[in-house]
Amino acid sequence: WVRNRPDGSVEAVARGPAEAIAHLRAILARGPMGARVDSLTDEAPPGDIPERFEIR
Repeated sequence: WVRNRPDGSVEAVARGPAEAIAHLRAILARGPMGARVDSLTDEAPPGDIPERFEIR
């Protein structure tokens, strides 16, 4: 999942094979057209990441 944070940063949680996560990280580092990515931080999430999610 992905969410915008009150401080203007964006938080994302991803699960998958290391190669897929590395690819996602590369895409996130580029950002969308017109955006500026200052930095990326990797952290282990607290607890397990669910295999499924729902849009609320």
